[in-house]
Amino acid sequence: MQHGRLQTGSFSLPVSVEKLPPSYSVLTPDVQLPGMKWVDNHKPVFSVDLVAASSVHTQDPHLDKFFTLVQLLEEQSFPFRLKDVIITESNVESELRNSMVNLLQAALGPAVCFCHPLLDKLILLIVRPPIIGGQIVNLGRAAFEVMAKLVGHIHRDVEVGQDQHGRNSLLASYLYYAFHLPSDMPAQLNMATSTSTASSLHSATMSRATGRPSSYTLARCKSISNSNPDLTSIPGSTDDEEVQRILGGK
Repeated sequence: MQHGRLQTGSFSLPVSVEKLPPSYSVLTPDVQLPGMKWVDNHKPVFSVDLVAASSVHTQDPHLDKFFTLVQLLEEQSFPFRLKDVIITESNVESELRNSMVNLLQAALGPAVCFCHPLLDKLILLIVRPPIIGGQIVNLGRAAFEVMAKLVGHIHRDVEVGQDQHGRNSLLASYLYYAFHLPSDMPAQLNMATSTSTASSLHSATMSRATGRPSSYTLARCKSISNSNPDLTSIPGSTDDEEVQRILGGK
């Protein structure tokens, strides 16, 4: 186990000549305890392949990497070794973007089993951009594009029942029973920021300067909600209020 996640795959481990101390299992294999004698000077001489049968852990490398990186942002626990890569504040953004794109390569079975937490994390990245090194990182567009493709993939390829409107029952049940409005979601990715920084933040669908919904200007002054926080806002838009009334009546 590492960060609460089951580690599977191939491992190369050192072998100790002496009895290991209590709680040694919480350390990674590359940690060399002082005063211990190791075979061949702590070189990884023992190789093992671990394959698990579990309905709790993802067991998909793409899903697991994405969940791990999001958890790193929530806990701000840098640096962190992720297999052969050291994750720091300088490279976590690029690693997270790549992991979101690679979600489309995840096996369909695990993606369906973890559909609800997966969509929750993507939505959280859209509405509450993470803060890395004191800077707000806008991952909304990338997260939205990946979420749209995942939803389309599940709608087309998962053989489940559909309601009278042709909606996938798995996705419909998520919207009805599991999804929460962004204003109701905990600010998990912003918990590590200072009070002064956090007080100036809004959801990514809100203009940072005014706190009003950001919108595009369409014909007849029609406006729609936008995930880009840097676009100017148009006061008086009632689209977001209408969405809240619809979802509030579930």
